[in-house]
Amino acid sequence: MRIYSFINEKLTGMRTLLIAALLAALLAAPAFAQSDPDPTIAAMIDDVSETELIAHIDSLQRAGGHWSRVNFTPGNDSGYAYIIRALDAIGGDFDVELDTFFVEDADAPYDEHPLLNIVATFPGSERPEAIWLLGAHTDASASREGSSYWDSNWETTRAPGADDNGTGVAALLEIARILSDTTTGYVNEKTITLVFFGAEESGPAYGGHHYGSLHYAEQAADRGDEIFAATSVDMIGYNTIKDFQSLVVNDSSVWIAQK
Repeated sequence: MRIYSFINEKLTGMRTLLIAALLAALLAAPAFAQSDPDPTIAAMIDDVSETELIAHIDSLQRAGGHWSRVNFTPGNDSGYAYIIRALDAIGGDFDVELDTFFVEDADAPYDEHPLLNIVATFPGSERPEAIWLLGAHTDASASREGSSYWDSNWETTRAPGADDNGTGVAALLEIARILSDTTTGYVNEKTITLVFFGAEESGPAYGGHHYGSLHYAEQAADRGDEIFAATSVDMIGYNTIKDFQSLVVNDSSVWIAQK
């Protein structure tokens, strides 16, 4: 697997964050910070729906009626189900894969509880082997409550995860909808892959974290995937550095885009 660049974004304002994510993913070039988007990209930006974003976050923070998406809880499973339904409702020309994995070092019976990476792939029209990956984790945590509380109450405590990372999941779902909107006229030359990673947060029932992304990375390496760029969409509803986005491209050249 070849990873040529990595983009990490944390933005304030749901519409602003998604505009930046779209520009990064669709233009695939750092120069967008200094130039206006072409008409096709502008149409896609105009298609961003705050209503859709807010609806996704609201549904995710109480997935299945559970105010928690902590791993191995009913709310986490309901979060998976919501994302799958939302992708299915889009009805676009893209593939969805449910990649099941297990956390083998988790306490029993959680070591046998299946977790998911949900992968939505928009094949490229000219260079399908070249992949731009956008990822957001689906699980939540309440570890900031402190270990004395968290260690014994993680199965039942409230952890809606509206920002961390309902915002990132909502952004990916909205990007999927816009990519599927044929009225914009956009055709992706390279493959765009959206990955909803499971089991990224740590928890008392297991020892590590980033299980979903590590699982995906191992499989991508085995397949020889050409991942030429990646975007991490995490906690983008809040940041102490307002409207900030940093890009690291190719040979470690750094580009900064700031509103």
